[in-house]
Amino acid sequence: MCTRPLIAHIENGVVTTLCCNYMAATVGRAISRGIMKNPVQFRTHGGRPSDIANGKTPIDVAFIAAPACDPMGNSSGKYGKSACGSLGYSFVDAVNAENVVVVTDNLVPYPCVPISISQMYVDYVVKVEEIGDPKKIGAGATRMTKNPRDLLIAQRAADVIAASRLFKDGYSFQTGAGGASLAAASFLNDIMLRENIRGICIWFYLRHNLFDIAVFVNDKCGAYNAH
Repeated sequence: MCTRPLIAHIENGVVTTLCCNYMAATVGRAISRGIMKNPVQFRTHGGRPSDIANGKTPIDVAFIAAPACDPMGNSSGKYGKSACGSLGYSFVDAVNAENVVVVTDNLVPYPCVPISISQMYVDYVVKVEEIGDPKKIGAGATRMTKNPRDLLIAQRAADVIAASRLFKDGYSFQTGAGGASLAAASFLNDIMLRENIRGICIWFYLRHNLFDIAVFVNDKCGAYNAH
């Protein structure tokens, strides 16, 4: 993610090019002022790993934050004070980078299991006090939107999904982390409840105490509330 600390590195010439999925507003405003000579390259979440894997975006050094890691580099996001779940998003970096540095605030005895990123891809392990503040995950672009325009887009998106032939018992659904995407999931939840649609699985970002979404799954699994 392109966040505020990058601005100083761009201004002093350490960072000359950015390839990203999105960036913080502070960095966007600085880029718009012309602090960087080269244009920013925006890519989709799917385009990013594809470009890394096919060599279009080579990586000299990948720094990967891991909630748990052993001295050899085996890493997991399943446990630790900064537990975040799967580390799949950074797997393509670990496999393709020339050098891989795992940064962790939870160095555990060997072996760290279950393994998400294997030691065979890791060159260095660095222990720090804290790899991040989980409380800030739901801030900025990943907060639930209150913008009327975003809510209108979200409602229309949910209506389109509901009108499709795919919206039926047993369907699966994935949304993004942005505010409009979260709102679309909330609107879709209302439609599912109203029409008694049971999905088989759902993937989406959730901020703590952001909203209650009742997702109906098949009879074998029952129903659950995700927070």
